[in-house]
Parts: sequence; C-alpha cells; structure tokens
Amino acid sequence: MRHLSRQVPAWLILTCFLLLGGHVVAAAQTARVGREFKVKVGRVVTLDGGSLRLRFARVTEDSRCPVDVDCVWAGNAEVLLEVSARGGRGRKSLTLNTNAGGERASEGRYGRYTIRLVDLSPQPRSKRKLPAPQYTATLLVTKE
Repeated sequence: MRHLSRQVPAWLILTCFLLLGGHVVAAAQTARVGREFKVKVGRVVTLDGGSLRLRFARVTEDSRCPVDVDCVWAGNAEVLLEVSARGGRGRKSLTLNTNAGGERASEGRYGRYTIRLVDLSPQPRSKRKLPAPQYTATLLVTKE
C-alpha cells in the first residue's frame, strides 16, 4: 500500500485557491471596545462579542508631510472603513482623517458606536511611495 506524502503538492493548494475564487480567507481579528487597537489594510476586526464588524478597506489619500522633509503643513491621510453589525443592520462606510478640521472628521458614528482614527503608520518618506499593504491604522471604538 502506498503512503501519501506528508507534503501537500503545490497543485492541490493552487486548485483550492482557484476554487475559492482566488480569495484568501483570514480569520477576523478581535478587539475590545474602549481600548486602542491596530488593524492592517484589508483586515477585519470584530468588537463587542462579534456585534460590530469593522474592515480597514484602504487609504484613499496620504498627503502627510514626509518625516525627512520640513513642511509648513502637517498634511492629511484619509482612510476608508466599512462598518457593519450582527443582526442585519446595514453596512456603512466611514471616511476618517489624521488631520481633522473643517469637513474632515477623525471620528464617525455607527449606531451606538463611535470609531476614531488615532494614528496611521508608517509615516511617509519623500523618496518612497508606501505600498497599500504596509499601512496600519490605530483605532479606538467606544460605545454609548
């Protein structure tokens, strides 16, 4: 009787990947309401026992002053979050900013929750464009 190899052939992994539509499924990260947490672009975080689901969709703008340059203005980075709740409530997109003011908000509301952008890293550099997967947002979610 032949024994199957302990190593999974690459073609089997590729076949499974293609059958799933090319999507990589990752377990959602959990965080606590009232405590800051970090989330990378594309990742999902669940809070409040799974009642709130938050996805860091993308950075839509990053005009922050590079750390290796002296600027007159600090600049702004804008992030897009997708927020939804368990139990059938609709999804809402929130646009949050690192440099709030005027029409730019650093926090948004979803039901009884307030979601605030505390920080976005890494800081830009003048001679290097940041690839999207390198961004990490620090967020704080509170509940009334």
